[in-house]
Amino acid sequence: MKVLLAVVASLFLAPLVFAQGVALLRIQPGSNWDLDLVTDKAIKYLVLRKKRGEGNEVMIFDWPVDEKSESIPGNLKVMVDSFIEAAQENPLLELKKKTAQISKMKGSAITGEVALFELKLDFCQAMFMFTDGRRIWNGQFTGDKKTWLEAQKVIEAMSLSSPKKK
Repeated sequence: MKVLLAVVASLFLAPLVFAQGVALLRIQPGSNWDLDLVTDKAIKYLVLRKKRGEGNEVMIFDWPVDEKSESIPGNLKVMVDSFIEAAQENPLLELKKKTAQISKMKGSAITGEVALFELKLDFCQAMFMFTDGRRIWNGQFTGDKKTWLEAQKVIEAMSLSSPKKK
């Protein structure tokens, strides 16, 4: 699936998240996190990575389909079901439970849902979708649960950027 443009730029002390060339979100990850733009062929996405600890990274994508926020629960369910199916075929993804813990994501600028899986190898997998009221974003995290909870706070602290006046 192709993912639309997600670009990070530094501006006014806080990086901005762009979609289709329009600044939408402002993120301030703090000193414990690195924020990078990854370009893999035509796909660009944000990576929020804890400065210490391998595998503790969040990937955030601009959702490629123009949908309303009401589609988030259904889309997340499809991702959850697909992950459970993949985990049944991969011994490295052995789940502690064959269900995900679904919870709300809520910040001043975003709302959404997160599905959290705990794996027997003592790490977790989080899949999430949120809206800023203008676009839908999705992402995933792989790492330890404590780091995910910290990363979720960074995501929920995103703020809206103001469109430039012409």
